[in-house]
Parts: sequence; C-alpha cells; structure tokens
Amino acid sequence: MPGKDGFELIEMLKARGLKLNTIMMLSSADLNENMSRSRQLGITQYLIKPVKQKELIQHVASTLSSIEVNKPELTLAPVPEAPQVKPLSILLVDDNADNRLLIQAYVKKLPYTIVEAENGQLAVEKFQQAVFDVVLMDVQMPIMDGHQATRTIRAWEKANNKRATPIIALTAHAIKEEIDKCLAAGCDSHLSKPVKKATLIDTLQSITD
Repeated sequence: MPGKDGFELIEMLKARGLKLNTIMMLSSADLNENMSRSRQLGITQYLIKPVKQKELIQHVASTLSSIEVNKPELTLAPVPEAPQVKPLSILLVDDNADNRLLIQAYVKKLPYTIVEAENGQLAVEKFQQAVFDVVLMDVQMPIMDGHQATRTIRAWEKANNKRATPIIALTAHAIKEEIDKCLAAGCDSHLSKPVKKATLIDTLQSITD
C-alpha cells in the first residue's frame, strides 16, 4: 500500500501494545520474499493476489477453527403453539371444476369437510339437505347464479327459523359495485379470484368465529 505497507502497519500496531490474535496477509509478492518477516510478525496466513474465492474461504475457515471462542449459553425461546384451526363443514359452489379443485387443494390438510355444487340450483338443494358452517358462493354460474342462490338460501333460512349461515361470495370482479351487489343479495363477505390460500383460510376462520 502507498505510504505504509502491511508489514509496517502491523509493526506499528504491535508497538502500541495492541494484541493481534490473527493476521492474514494479502500480497502480490511471492511468500519467499517475505517469509522471514512474516514469521517475525506472527502472520498466520499469507495469500498471493489475486485470491480465489475457494482459497480465501478455506484459509478463513482454517484460521477461525483454531481460535478459541467463548460461546454464551444458549437460551431457547419457547416455541409458540400453532394456532388451532377449527373444523368446518363447507358448501363449495362453483361451476368451474378447476376452481373447485384448487380450493380443495388449499384446505386438504385442514379439518374441513367440503360438499361441492356445480351451480346455484344444486347449491340450494344441498344446503337444504344438510347443515353447513359456511358457504363459498361463486357469483357467475349457469342455471342459477350466486346472487339468486344466496337470496333463495336467505329466504329459506328465514322461513324455517334457521340461523343465517355465513356466505362468502367468490367473483372475478373486485369493483365496489359488484361487492355491494353481493352484500345486497345476502353475502357476508367477498373474495376476489384467483383466491389466495392464506386469504381464504383467514376469511373462513374469522367469519365462522
């Protein structure tokens, strides 16, 4: 280095009483030229530039492995318990088989039981035949769309003094007008397609609390 080379710097630091545990020298000069001086100064590693990555890593690892390190006692923090996922019986209404398959894949490891319906009319029939904790209702479907199916379910619940089952609308349109239309039909919440796994599970759990 200009002004003061590495050897001179080490000599200066030692002269000031500084304890140098490990010294690794990087130089473009051959080690043979500086062998005696390196030994006198206690240089433990001497690398010729340009230094290859593998060579540098090996030398650093070798140097560190020879240094005694006072390791503090490790205190393991308690592992927080995983949140409990409550079992749910779900009526999944969607005319697209791929969409139904995707949602099935999302929840296959969870304690959920899913009954499928391909359109709103089938959804109403299956809803009246069993008890569900929540309904995932696609909006755009043949025969009977999600809005009409939701209105029909709400009317049947009222006529039979049934508790209102949470209904989550599934739609490709996230615009306010569409969301308002779903809520006006009787849906409790709304999810935009494509539905994300984490969002779906969080919504299912929160809406059924």
